[in-house]
Amino acid sequence: MTHITVDSATAAMFSSVNGAVEIRDPEGNLMGVYRPALSSDVAAAIASCPFTEEELRRREENKTGRPLKDILEDLRAM
Repeated sequence: MTHITVDSATAAMFSSVNGAVEIRDPEGNLMGVYRPALSSDVAAAIASCPFTEEELRRREENKTGRPLKDILEDLRAM
C-alpha cells in the first residue's frame, strides 16, 4: 500500500475527526475518503458478539420468517 506522510497541522486536523472525511483538491474535486483507524479497544468491542453460544444456538433453531425468494416475489408483484 502506498502511504503519504502529512505535516503536523494536517495530522492534527485528521486526528480531530470521528468518522469518514472527504479529501478534496483546491478546485473541490473529490480525491478520496479518509477513515480514522480504530483503537484496539473500539475494534474489540465491535468485533465481540453480545450473544452467548447458547443464545446463538437457540436463535438458529427458531426457524421463523419467510424465505427471501418469497419476499422478493411479493415485492415485485406490488
